[in-house]
Amino acid sequence: MIAAIKFGEFFSAVTRTRREIAQKQRLEKIHRLAANSVGCPTGPAVEFEADLLVKKLEQVRQQLKQTADLMEDFCMQFTEYNWLLTIPGFGPYIAARVLASISNPWRFDSSNQVIKMAGYDLAAKRSGKKSNDAVPVISKRGNGELRYALYQAAHVASTRNPYFIRYFKRNVRCKVRLSEGIAEILTKIYKKKCVLKMRNSLSN
Repeated sequence: MIAAIKFGEFFSAVTRTRREIAQKQRLEKIHRLAANSVGCPTGPAVEFEADLLVKKLEQVRQQLKQTADLMEDFCMQFTEYNWLLTIPGFGPYIAARVLASISNPWRFDSSNQVIKMAGYDLAAKRSGKKSNDAVPVISKRGNGELRYALYQAAHVASTRNPYFIRYFKRNVRCKVRLSEGIAEILTKIYKKKCVLKMRNSLSN
């Protein structure tokens, strides 16, 4: 079936949005190999199972959308939520996770406390070594949800936002360090009660 249609039609049928080069190359390989593939005949049982899987997938997608809409409606009750959305890498999902993890932001005196809460503070990894030979690594103690959210935000920002891409390439080159920087930014936003201004966010 794949070999019977042109690649352009096949590519459009199996992709929706964010059509990247790597994805296109993989699909080109599949389309090319399909011409020499033996394939397997399908019967009523396979078609019935496929129909069930598609319906189940559509149901799950609908449930995810309903959950996301409900979560966003709840988060919109907090002023801080809109502040967080101005940080590159923060969407509704990441902003909600950070909002839930930090709770009352004014209990922190500095961004270092937020970094420690996320488990991004350094701890010595000894493993039988002397203190002088201990290797500093992030502790990973604390709130794993916050740590994940900051890292995902750092990943998205360092690949899509031009300011963060330049900053990442010139200064950091480590997403853990960039996660710490984002923790500092969100702490400043909370303290100043304002949205992020990109011109000053990476220099102050």
